[in-house]
Amino acid sequence: MKPMRVLLIPQKSNYPSLRPCLDLVGQGFPYLAGALRAAGHEVFAANINYRWCQGSAAAELERTIRRGVADFQPQLIGLGGLSADYPFIRQAMRICRETAGDVPVVCGGGIMTYDAEYIFGDLRPDFGIVGEAEETIVSLVDAIAAGGGFDRIANLCHWRNGQAVHNPIGEACDNLDDL
Repeated sequence: MKPMRVLLIPQKSNYPSLRPCLDLVGQGFPYLAGALRAAGHEVFAANINYRWCQGSAAAELERTIRRGVADFQPQLIGLGGLSADYPFIRQAMRICRETAGDVPVVCGGGIMTYDAEYIFGDLRPDFGIVGEAEETIVSLVDAIAAGGGFDRIANLCHWRNGQAVHNPIGEACDNLDDL
């Protein structure tokens, strides 16, 4: 199977502050990038968390996403975070839809894990991941490359005929070192 290009957009933990956020280092996105790379996919990031946002964090986010989409031509965009990151995720989702409308967007993190039904329906990403995402995102990218087959992917939310589908939750990884 041909490798896919995935653009990850980590949350800016202090959004919409203009200052960089140096005291919170998100762990989820590096794990996802590692899992995707280990499966042979290309991974890029559009990350404003550690950057000074001159004038407006929203404007910097838009510039960064537009540049990431133009430079990397992603086939999937991943974003997510915690419930406190909702304003960032909502803004990033809007920019992704305007910039790369045909590129599927997947949302994950605690915001999906702890309120998947509401967040999936409210933000309307193409896909949502609940719980540990390392195996799920690789299965999702492989299914997209193959042209479908989302119903058997544990921890995945997706749409079928305009209706939200929440697949069963898979078993948690027993050995986190494997991830």
